Amino acid sequence: MHQLTCEPNLPGAAAAGVRAHVWIPAHCFFSRSDAQHHCWLWLLRGNGQVRAMLLPARHLGNDALLPELVRLCKRDDSEIPAHPELDGVRALPHAPIVPLPRWAVSWGHPVQRAIRAFAAHLDTAVLDALGALEVSNVFFGAVKNYNTLIRVPAQVRARRLQALANFPAWLAPVLLQTFERPEMFGSEDDLDGRWHDPTGFVGMLGGARQGRRPARDDVRLLEAIDHGRDLIGAIAAAYRVDRALVRAPLGRMPWPRGGMPATVIALLQAIPAHARPAQAADVTRRLDSLDAMPARLQSRADVQRLARPFAQGWNAVWDALERDAPNLQREFRDCHDFLNAALRAARLPATLAGMDVNRLALAWLARRGPRALLEASRRWHRPVVVQRPPPSRPLPAPQPGMTLVALFGSVQLPQGSARELLDAEALLDEGEAMVHCVGDYWDTCLYDGSRIAHLETPDGEMATLQLGIEMLGSASVVRNLQLSGPGNAEPSAAMAALAEAVVAWLSRKDDALAVQIERIVEQAHDAQEKRPAYHAPAQVPAARTLDARLRTELAQVLVYAEKQADWQRPIAVRAVGQVAGFQYGQGARVLHALRQGDALTLVREPANPHDPLAVRIDWRGQKLGYVPRADNPGIASRLDQGEVLDARIHALHEEAWSPVAFVIELGQDAESNAGTGKFVTPGHANV
Repeated sequence: MHQLTCEPNLPGAAAAGVRAHVWIPAHCFFSRSDAQHHCWLWLLRGNGQVRAMLLPARHLGNDALLPELVRLCKRDDSEIPAHPELDGVRALPHAPIVPLPRWAVSWGHPVQRAIRAFAAHLDTAVLDALGALEVSNVFFGAVKNYNTLIRVPAQVRARRLQALANFPAWLAPVLLQTFERPEMFGSEDDLDGRWHDPTGFVGMLGGARQGRRPARDDVRLLEAIDHGRDLIGAIAAAYRVDRALVRAPLGRMPWPRGGMPATVIALLQAIPAHARPAQAADVTRRLDSLDAMPARLQSRADVQRLARPFAQGWNAVWDALERDAPNLQREFRDCHDFLNAALRAARLPATLAGMDVNRLALAWLARRGPRALLEASRRWHRPVVVQRPPPSRPLPAPQPGMTLVALFGSVQLPQGSARELLDAEALLDEGEAMVHCVGDYWDTCLYDGSRIAHLETPDGEMATLQLGIEMLGSASVVRNLQLSGPGNAEPSAAMAALAEAVVAWLSRKDDALAVQIERIVEQAHDAQEKRPAYHAPAQVPAARTLDARLRTELAQVLVYAEKQADWQRPIAVRAVGQVAGFQYGQGARVLHALRQGDALTLVREPANPHDPLAVRIDWRGQKLGYVPRADNPGIASRLDQGEVLDARIHALHEEAWSPVAFVIELGQDAESNAGTGKFVTPGHANV
């Protein structure tokens, strides 16, 4: 066993520029058979930086490789170049700084002794700083993070460590990378290492990973740290918050997943200073409840609306909600059904023609508060007062007959069976059979990628399961969003076990399942791009009516909504499509230089022999192709009228029939003129 490890400062290692190194055999890490084909090597180089590598098992303990490995390791985070004698060697920048064998390797084991000798040469202050940041669902102790702090001068390193100790929630996302767990195999589908962006939006913002600070703000923040300048002011400027929020205790302790989500920061900033939470735990334990709220924040004004109820005090509001609703997350999700019914029952004025469920939820929260919204939802969910079965049911699909991409179809497990519901008709049938509002979930499935499944235990108990797909870097996780029995009843323990078994079965590592998830994400993305600016909620039969009290509350909420100026202005309509005729232009020659967001020029070609309404798309004077013929009448008309349209590259898809997708921003009246030949923009628009 001593041959499997290497003590530091051996003559050969020193000659290779290695201060310490340790070999680890596979059985010290993993019991699974496929891992036994590998071994691991940690190097501490002369510059103080650590390098972790995965090698074929045949190289275990071969110190003769050290000189060549060090030569290939020019940078700690670079890929190891191909080498005839080192085939299969991979860099592991996201591996732990020090090997962490299984507990079965005792403290006095030769491998453990070699690890302790290796760790003795590392910078203790850096190790302690990284370890202090690790709370639930986050891993900072990666080779890459250690080297990031080690490679800077000692004085700068001391200032960065002090800054991390004083403001971990604010500065960890700036100075370091965060991971859910270490990566030990160096592959993109490695389930042992998943990248997380701690500044991303939480689910209540639609799950979008947005909200990152501009790079220039990070540069200024680093300069303030490294030169000992006003750090509180620099953090406040970078995050667009006041100094009081930066000084608050909730930012002076580590956060799960490495940092505060951008929406949480915006929400806390919008709450008066005296009403803000004092400790990070006051926020983190309520993130799931925030995520369950039926509101999606799309602007600063929306953040202000959601913050309005919390002016009474963050903890006071949440404490009251949690006392009234033991299952708060479930009750917030149930509000979606009530709000849909309220929107169908409302007689909207012309000024609120664009009102949707999201805006109605925000208006209700801002005008009446979350407790009132929950109480209204409870009243509506009480036993049915009026049944109005229509002779024929209108389907809530934008395109009748559309089918969703299947996640799994159906599965039979020991705990019971699960069957996906993949069209609007099936959702309506489920809603009627189970006496709840899953029939109203078509839009959620189509645009958000959720999937609905009918569950049944061997004893005949039935329930409806909503599954959500969360993307974590290149990996994905299927989650149980909600499980409802007949009439929204709480499911039994047996049904909960079946739902858990379904989620576990869908969480297995399976290439076919990964392909289906990718197809679902693509379908949702495509549907969102083609979605009209105002998509009316699905019109499904109403099984419940709003009583007099609920109608009065709805009227009050709509009066508030009418006063919101930003809701009265129509959202700009966008035309999105693939560049037609790409193969006949200069696109292939310049494809390598194209970037998402690049400006495009729209040029009318009235003399085009194939189509007098042709609209050419140019990039920096190079012809890429044309607006598709089906979409160009309105665009040509607007260009002919002298309008100037904003066009740019929306996406690049290397393997698509046309690799370039464009987006054109249209005027606010575009939607009403669609299909009339008066649809789009200027004759020769440079954007």
